[in-house]
Amino acid sequence: MMRARERGIPVISIADRLHPTAETVADQWIPIRPTTDAAMMIAIANVWFKEDLCDKEGIEWWVEPEGVERWKAYVLGKTDGLDKTPEWAERICAVPKETIINFASCMPAVNPSICVRRGH
Repeated sequence: MMRARERGIPVISIADRLHPTAETVADQWIPIRPTTDAAMMIAIANVWFKEDLCDKEGIEWWVEPEGVERWKAYVLGKTDGLDKTPEWAERICAVPKETIINFASCMPAVNPSICVRRGH
């Protein structure tokens, strides 16, 4: 993580508490309600689909097309009528919608991106 940071790659910690690694290595700490990171990840995918930020070549190469379409339909609420927006995730994980949008929007521009998780 230190090498990544030295190379200018942002290190962002998403954790329920500020831990030593996040304090010493991370450029940003995003506090999140425990066990709700899946909701935030789904909202990030929502932003990527709506803003056309997905790595299309990577998806074509690594992901089964029907699975991507089923996932996209779920994330956008086409299967259950519930659009999994950053506003939706904010109520679950207590991360502000603006933070989710900003994080989702900057991730595709950083290659690779690194997320610091507790204990890693």
